Amino acid sequence: MKLVLICPDSLPCPPIRSGAIELLMARKSPYLAKLGFDVTVLSIQDPMLANKETIHGVRYIRFPKKNYLENVISYVQAESFPIIQVYNKPDWVLPIKQVCFHSRVVLSLHNQVFGSHLEQSELEEIVQAVDHMVAVSQFLADSIARRCPSAKAKITVLYTGDEPSIYTPHYTLQGQRIALEMKKSWVFRQITLWLCSWEG
Repeated sequence: MKLVLICPDSLPCPPIRSGAIELLMARKSPYLAKLGFDVTVLSIQDPMLANKETIHGVRYIRFPKKNYLENVISYVQAESFPIIQVYNKPDWVLPIKQVCFHSRVVLSLHNQVFGSHLEQSELEEIVQAVDHMVAVSQFLADSIARRCPSAKAKITVLYTGDEPSIYTPHYTLQGQRIALEMKKSWVFRQITLWLCSWEG
C-alpha cells in the first residue's frame, strides 16, 4: 500500500539541520518500508540533499520552500495515495482533502499548533475532514479535545520513542569510558552566584 508522510515546511528530511518531526519520520519510514508499505516522504529542498532520492527503501521528494504546499498538493493528487499523513500542519488538511477526497488523511500533532491561529469554525471543519489524528502525549490530546470536543473520538495518543540500541548506557564499561573521556575534556570554572528576592 502506498502512503505519503508530509513534513512541515521548515526543515528538510532526513534531519540534516535538526528537527524532531523530521527525525521521527527518518527513523520510522524505513520500518514502514520493511513492513511492505510503499513509503514517500515529502519535505523542503536543501542544497545538501538531492531533490529526489531513495534511502533504505523510502522515496524522498523535496520541493522548494517558497511554494511547498502547492507542490505537495499537486504531487499527492497526481500520485493517488490511499494514506496521507500530515505532520503538525492542521491548516493543510482541508486543501489536501479537497483534491484527495478518496484518501485517508491522518493529522499527526507534535505540539500545540492545533487551534493556535485558527477560528473555531475552521478547527471543526478540519476535525470533520480528517480521518484520524495522532497526538504525541495525553496532555496534547486533552488540549485538542478541550479546544474542539468533536476531535476526541478521532485522537489516538502515540508516544514517540527511540531505538535504545543506538545509545550506550552509562553503567556499561563502554559507557563509563565515554563518560570519563567527556569529563576529561570539560573545562570547569568557579562561579559565584548570588540569590536574592525582590519585594515590591
